[in-house]
Amino acid sequence: MEIRVKERRNIIFSLLFMAAAMMTLAACGPDDEKKEDSPLNPVTPTGQTYQQSVTLDAHGSQQTVTLTDLKSKIDDVANSADWLTVLISTYSSGSPSLVVSAKENTDTKTRSCTVTVTAKSGDTVLLTVEQEAAEEQKTGIDDSHDIPTDKPAYSRIAK
Repeated sequence: MEIRVKERRNIIFSLLFMAAAMMTLAACGPDDEKKEDSPLNPVTPTGQTYQQSVTLDAHGSQQTVTLTDLKSKIDDVANSADWLTVLISTYSSGSPSLVVSAKENTDTKTRSCTVTVTAKSGDTVLLTVEQEAAEEQKTGIDDSHDIPTDKPAYSRIAK
């Protein structure tokens, strides 16, 4: 009977030792792994503000903008321009990116707006989007030969 008690103690001791060893090994890992923004491993907020800009042509265009200063995922995008659409691009390794699409600018003046991008880390990018002006439409009438005169442009034919 005494042997069985010793065997049980050895088995229990062995199981406890193996469980402790497995927990120790599971807790160990490389320290140089890239820190991912997650509830278990949050990115420390830094609160930095960065400036970036992009220029689009007047005909209505689309461009992907990589936000190189952001090191965590995008949390919010604020855009108040009705002529501009901003979409968050698929996030993979590296910096996040946006796809900006502008409607055609029919005005003869350049237009611009600022898109505010906030990352989960608290960093902000102020993205200035400028769209070129439309070209002035020519009427097709050549008025380069108009000479000012004090006489009417027509005359009466005498009978």
